[in-house]
Amino acid sequence: MIPPPAKGNRRFVVWTILGIALVSGVVFAITRPPAENLLKLTVPCADFEETVRAMGVVEAARFEKLRAPSAPYERQVTWLIDEGTRVKKGDLIAQFDIADVERNWERETEHVQRIEYRQEEAKADWSVQLFEENIKRDKESERNEFAQLKFKRTQQEPPLPKEIGVTEKDKQERLVDEAKRRISQVERQRNVDIGRRTWWLKYRQGKTQEVKDMMEQYEVRAPIDSIVVYPLIPINGLIKKTETGDLLNREQPFAQLPDLNSLIVKLGVEEYRVQKIDEGTVVRLRSRAYPMKEFVGKVISVSHMASNDLFHDGRRLFEVIVAVDNVASTGLKVGMVVEASLIVAKHPQVYAFPRDYVVQDDKGKWLEIETASGRTQRRPIEKALLTDDFVLISRESGGEGPLTVVYRPSKHLGDATLPSSR
Repeated sequence: MIPPPAKGNRRFVVWTILGIALVSGVVFAITRPPAENLLKLTVPCADFEETVRAMGVVEAARFEKLRAPSAPYERQVTWLIDEGTRVKKGDLIAQFDIADVERNWERETEHVQRIEYRQEEAKADWSVQLFEENIKRDKESERNEFAQLKFKRTQQEPPLPKEIGVTEKDKQERLVDEAKRRISQVERQRNVDIGRRTWWLKYRQGKTQEVKDMMEQYEVRAPIDSIVVYPLIPINGLIKKTETGDLLNREQPFAQLPDLNSLIVKLGVEEYRVQKIDEGTVVRLRSRAYPMKEFVGKVISVSHMASNDLFHDGRRLFEVIVAVDNVASTGLKVGMVVEASLIVAKHPQVYAFPRDYVVQDDKGKWLEIETASGRTQRRPIEKALLTDDFVLISRESGGEGPLTVVYRPSKHLGDATLPSSR
C-alpha cells in the first residue's frame, strides 16, 4: 500500500498543475491566429444608375465687360462699388474724374449760345432788309399803277404825249421788276447766310452732344442684373485689380458682369472615363454651399483634347461643360465648387456590389455570397456586368430577395483600398 503524499507535497503538485495550465493558455493565446474581421454588405435588387464622378467649378458662359471712357481726357477712378456686390440694370458701378470734360462742355455750350445769338441777329437783320426792299417794291408798284393810268389817258391825245406815257409806263415796269429781283436776291442771300449759320450751329451742337455723351461715359452703369467682378489688369506697370485713384487707358476693360442666366459648370473628367460621356448626358450636381440640395443639368460640350490647366494625381483631365436647368433659381454663384455625377447608363433590377468585394485567384473572379443558412458560397462573376466601380448581377443570377456579400481581408491583401474607403 502506497502511503498518501505529504500535505506539503500535495500543495506543490496543485500549484505546478495550475502553472502549467496558465503558461499553456498564454502560449495558445499568443500563437493562435487572430479572428478575421468580416465585412458584410447586403444589397437589394433595384434599378442602378452607372455614373462618372467629377469635380467642377461654376462659371459664366457670357460676361459683360465694363470699360474706361473713350474720351481723350484724364480717366482717373474716383469711386468704385465693392467687388461681389449684386447689382441691377442701371445701377452705378464706377465714376471717373469728370472735371476736364465738364470744362470742355461748358466751353462748347457757351460757343453754341454765341452762335445762336448771332444767328438770331442775322435773321433780324435780313428781316429788316427784306422789309425795306418790300417797301421799295410797293412804292414802285404804286408808281407803276399811276403810270398805267396815265398811259391809258394819253392813248387819245396827240402823238407826243402818247410817247411820253409809253416811256413812263415802261420805266415804271422796269423799276418794279428790278425791285422784285432785289427782293429775290436778298432772299437768296438770306437763305444762304442763315443756312450756313444753321449748319455751323448744328455742327457745334453735335460737338456739344459728343462732350455730353463723354460725360455720361464717366459714370459707368450696369447693363444687366449681375454680380460685380474686378479682373486682374495691367495698371501703371502692375498686374492688379482696379482701385479708387487708378488711371486707366482709353476703353480699357476694368470690370466684368457675368450673365447669371448663362451659368455653366466646367468639370474635369479623367481620360479613361470621358469616352462614356456624350452631349445630352444627364448630370446630378451638388454644391458645397448647398449640401442638401441637388441640381440637374445636361452636358453641352465634351472636349476632344485634354486641358492644359486640369490635372488630377498627375493625369490630365478633359473639360466637360454642363448647362444647369433653371439656373436662375438655383442660387449658384460664379466660383462655387460642385460635385457632379454624370449618368452614363441605367441598369434595371440588378444587384450592385462595389468591385472591392471581388476576389481573384487562379480559379477566376468571384464573390463570396452568404446563403440563408449563414454559410458562404462562391459566385463567379464572368457573366456579371462590370462598371468602373461596381459589379452588377442580374435578378435571374441573384435569385429572390436581397443578397449579402462577404469581404475577407485575408483574400484582399493585395488590394489598395478597403470597401469602407469608397
